Amino acid sequence: MSRTTRVQIDSLIRQAAAEQRCVVGTTRPVQRGLQYMCRQGLMVNPYINLYCPAEPWQTMNGCERQLYILRALQLTHGWTAAGESAVERMGCRTRALCMKD
Repeated sequence: MSRTTRVQIDSLIRQAAAEQRCVVGTTRPVQRGLQYMCRQGLMVNPYINLYCPAEPWQTMNGCERQLYILRALQLTHGWTAAGESAVERMGCRTRALCMKD
């Protein structure tokens, strides 16, 4: 991996961490670099072209992981959360909890 690619990846990791979302592979060299980091055990690949540093990922519960993925997908595709994704975004674990309010 080139130094330029590594610098880009480091910047993307910092930005994604600040926004509490997964890293998105923006270019082919960045994607290859992130895939290499996954093979080294430094990153995980929870969804197509989404990556997260392995250490924080392992400490997250399922809801936090879903939110990281959802935020990255919203960023890349401009999607709006609906249904169960919206419930997760509100911080509820199940629909039943939200309906009690």
